[in-house]
Amino acid sequence: MKFDRRAAAHLFETPLSSDQLIEDVDDVHVIVTATVRDTAQLAWWLLGFGEFAVVLEPRSVRQNIERSQKVATQKYVSQ
Repeated sequence: MKFDRRAAAHLFETPLSSDQLIEDVDDVHVIVTATVRDTAQLAWWLLGFGEFAVVLEPRSVRQNIERSQKVATQKYVSQ
């Protein structure tokens, strides 16, 4: 995932997995790479970051988050 550095701050102290890597992109963003299970809890956690994070890979997780965001947006637009 590409995170706003502030949104990822807790991951410096509490890694997602033993193989987690955090790489600087620029002064504002980091890329976090970790091996995790694709679960409903993961999707819920990822969605909680809203505009402050973007799933880059794997593609299936990215597509599920994108789909969920589109459904949520449609609910706001149609009201």
